[in-house]
Order: sequence, then C-alpha cells, then structure tokens
Amino acid sequence: MLSDKQTPTVHSPYNDLRLSPYTDYLCEEYLWMRPIFPDDWFSLRFCFSDPKNMQFFGKGIAWTTQEIQERIHRNAFNNIMSTFPHTTAWIIVTHNGIAGCFWAQPTDRDKHTIELSYCIGSHFSGKGLTTKAGQLVLNTYFQYPRFIGTLFATVHPDNKGSEMVLRKLGLTPNLNRQRVPKFGSIRNYYEKHLLPEKPQPLVFLFSKENSKTYIENNELTPPLSVKHRKLPQSQPH
Repeated sequence: MLSDKQTPTVHSPYNDLRLSPYTDYLCEEYLWMRPIFPDDWFSLRFCFSDPKNMQFFGKGIAWTTQEIQERIHRNAFNNIMSTFPHTTAWIIVTHNGIAGCFWAQPTDRDKHTIELSYCIGSHFSGKGLTTKAGQLVLNTYFQYPRFIGTLFATVHPDNKGSEMVLRKLGLTPNLNRQRVPKFGSIRNYYEKHLLPEKPQPLVFLFSKENSKTYIENNELTPPLSVKHRKLPQSQPH
C-alpha cells in the first residue's frame, strides 16, 4: 500500500539504462532494443510459431522449434562477429514484454547493401512499434555520411501494413522489382539509397563590359558576382 505522500515508481527504458549489462543498445520512451542472444529463441517462440503472425514472413508458414533455435543462434553469432561494426539483429522489448525482432544485415562483402527485416507478435501490431524500432536503427547506424550504400527490404504485396512501415522509414518501391519470386512466394522490393552527393557543375559567364565574372549552377539560382581584376594593358614600345 502506498501512503498519501508516496507516488508509484514509473519504470522507463531511459531510467533503467543504468541497470543494462549491454553496451550496444537502442532506446526510446516506449521500447528498448538490445542484441539478440542464443537463449532468446525461447522467448520468441510466440512470434515465429504463430501461423497468423508468419503468414507474410519468409515462406508464410510457422517455424518449428528447431528452426527458431537455429535462426536465433545464427543471429546471435552474427552479432559478435568482428566483420561488422555493430549489431545486426535486435530484440524489441516494451513495457509489456518482448514484442519481436528487427534485423539490418549486410548482403555484400563490402557491407554497402543492407537488408532490413522484422517480425512483431500479432498482439503487438498496430502500435507503431516496428516503425519506431526501424527509426532507431536507421537514425543511429544508417545515416549519410556515416553509412554510404543501399538499404532494401522485401514485402509481400498483400502485407499493406508492412509496406506502410517501409514508406515511413524512407524506403520507396523499386518499380523494376515488383512481384519478384522469393521464399517460394512473391515480394515487392523497397529501397533507399544513401550515396555521396555529386558536385554541381559550375558555369562561368564572363562580361567584358563591367569586368565581372558571374557563376551560376545548374539549378539556375541567382548568379554570384565575383570581382574580376582588370589586367593592365600593355604599353607599346
């Protein structure tokens, strides 16, 4: 029982960070993300063994206990590999418990192409958790110029909720890769390119009348006037 002068303690991921044994974590007000560990397969069974939850994930069928163990163990091993500078597989934790997973895994040797994927328990869906988790990952690790490359994800054409998440994360449909066979089904590709900006070409315009040089870029912004020193005229000998 609380006395009149006492107030209940409100636990927040922000306040609980000092208790965290994890160094590579992501956090916002309503959810907390940490690396996946091998033992997490047990806590994630509800997510991957639910047929309704898995209808648009992978092959569209629920995983067996062995498949869940193998996938989570592989994710945990990838998290500790020194070939990638940070976590590639996170577990999503909310005030109501574990909600699911989010992955950002390189698909090429140079690690310039990253595939995003996620799986959220059906009773956690519709609360914006996937979008928040994706924003945490992208804003922390995949912003130009820290990351230069391509982010992509695939989504079943009937999974409108997932398509909305990808759009909120800044990915757009690749119109050349729609309804592509994958996982024994079909997928639409969404992409986001983070590439170095190309320098704008400069056009120099010279005017003899006022001895000034004008510089214009290819976006037709107002010209910048730059003083141009007159050369002394040669005297006849």
